[in-house]
Amino acid sequence: MQIAIGARVGRLLLVEETRKTRAAGSIQAFLCQCDCGTEIVVDKYNLQYGHTQSCGCLQRERTSKAKRVHGA
Repeated sequence: MQIAIGARVGRLLLVEETRKTRAAGSIQAFLCQCDCGTEIVVDKYNLQYGHTQSCGCLQRERTSKAKRVHGA
């Protein structure tokens, strides 16, 4: 998957390239804006391989649906 500014990965729009500091040094990352309006910084690796697709709102929606009782 090609990762570039302006690309979409799931619900995320890549806004700006940046660096993220880790214990072993800094890694390439992107500032992303989620469809819900939240901005987060995500590692390039996680975007490239589809490990991160939203700010967390997607998981909250899926959990909410799974916990919903039929007819309630």
